[in-house]
Amino acid sequence: MPPTDTINNGATAHAGQAPAQPRHGEEVMRVVEQRLSVEFGFRDPLLVRSASEGFLCTLLALGIGTGDEVILPVSICHTMINATLLSGATPVLADCDQQMALSAAAAKLRITPRTRCIAAHHPFGRAVDLSPLRAVAARSANPVVLVEDCAQALGAALDAPVGLFGDVALFSFAARKPLAAGTGGMVVVHGHSPHNESLRARLRHTARVGAPGYPDDELLGWFSSPSPSDAATLLEQIDRFRGDLRARLSAAAEAVTILASSFSVLSSEDPRRWPPRSVFHRIVVDLPTRNRPARYEGIMRRLDAMLPPSARRVVESGIPRAPFETEYLQERYRRARREDLCDAPGVEFPVWNSYRWRYVYLRTDASVSRSDLLAACHALVHAIGSNED
Repeated sequence: MPPTDTINNGATAHAGQAPAQPRHGEEVMRVVEQRLSVEFGFRDPLLVRSASEGFLCTLLALGIGTGDEVILPVSICHTMINATLLSGATPVLADCDQQMALSAAAAKLRITPRTRCIAAHHPFGRAVDLSPLRAVAARSANPVVLVEDCAQALGAALDAPVGLFGDVALFSFAARKPLAAGTGGMVVVHGHSPHNESLRARLRHTARVGAPGYPDDELLGWFSSPSPSDAATLLEQIDRFRGDLRARLSAAAEAVTILASSFSVLSSEDPRRWPPRSVFHRIVVDLPTRNRPARYEGIMRRLDAMLPPSARRVVESGIPRAPFETEYLQERYRRARREDLCDAPGVEFPVWNSYRWRYVYLRTDASVSRSDLLAACHALVHAIGSNED
């Protein structure tokens, strides 16, 4: 493929006018679901408004709520933590491994008789082997559902595509995701048993109608799906997904080549492999800071001074911010701070804490150009060379 200056062949989540659609509401959702099933091979996918809403609907359909516990990696998106709180269940955070995925050993230590679900993600678009976590769930005294968070990793694969390793899989179609439509997500239940068919039916009813006895039925409007216009955009993006992914991988290959001479790049699998193990949702660069805040901040200051304005959007700092509250389109969502959950007595996250002053993240989505991505890589190399802290 000849190189282009824009990642994803110049496509953006809302590029151009989406083709007019003759269907509306639930009917257009079913058209999109059928297209997703054909393209990605998932059985009866359910289109929802976001991956985190899909997680909430999944918990409610499984009857998980007050008195139950859900294990999540400390590195997972905060929206998954809030969805757990909204269901009434208690989020239990476990440490991550060196790739920022949920550590099976850490999850095993967090299992209790109240554990009903383990949620594991594929961080930064890299497919993770979930078989150790499946073993942890299988050895639990009570049934534990393994939910696979594929929000950043659609298109990645090990011996099979992501989305086929857990009991339930979640995908996101939000802006900057591998398949971006502005809003939207997908939930997939695996297996053909009567139990799985029943769960699919309950999940669809929960997303479209509501959950019996759930006190906040109005919170999501209980038609948890993207708007018809975003669904139409999603149809357009599905058609170009494979080509866009190859363009992203081509840009990532150039970026990794520039960076590898000076840094360790997390999840730096060969971007030319197909199907890819990583779709490079972010390129994660391990800076030689020895986890020292002053050195990290010095590198980031130099980097910011070297970057042209258009390339600054490529770089995302890993510097810890002040305690944050998550933000949602629905203001009545319950809010939580990750710091509050991490400060529980006797709970430690040594691997997660070792990341605090080490990593910088480079975006590869369609909103940044290929030239800006490569400019950020060159500037980062020079920022290290000129660092004197």
